[in-house]
Amino acid sequence: MDGQTETSPGLPTPDPSKPTESMLPAMLFVAGVFILVMIFMNRARRRTSRGATPMDQLAAIRARAAGRTDSLDEVKADVQELAQRLASQLDNKAERLEQLIRDADERIARMSGAQGDGQARGPDTPLRVPEAPRTDPTRLRIYELADQGLSPVEIARKLDQPTGQIELVLSLRRA
Repeated sequence: MDGQTETSPGLPTPDPSKPTESMLPAMLFVAGVFILVMIFMNRARRRTSRGATPMDQLAAIRARAAGRTDSLDEVKADVQELAQRLASQLDNKAERLEQLIRDADERIARMSGAQGDGQARGPDTPLRVPEAPRTDPTRLRIYELADQGLSPVEIARKLDQPTGQIELVLSLRRA
């Protein structure tokens, strides 16, 4: 036979002096496992070298949580400041609207005095606007709620009407 000894008929036995191609995948597998083990050990070493014991991590989490409560207080303060600014803007707009209504009343008084009955009215003379018929159920309801002491905003919510309309109806009633 040609340098190979046969232990079983028909199967050649590998020569121990020559590496065969069947050992290459096994060697690559072993090398890959070795590299992965080294990578995981490196990562584990880095984690422990940070000095982050579970107690240290818990303390860090508590410190971050305490910092968040401070930020909540800041958010509350910002919301309150925003609410105050919006309230002052609404007050300014309401004041401006009342001034415009007074100006309109004065103009109506001047125009009525110039047109109608020949009697001259001064700027201090209040204009007597004829009252609308009290048959309108919405107006009657507005007057009832106002007489009960509700504010125009509350009346507007109850009747599902714009607040400006409620204020206008009530201001016409006072005139």
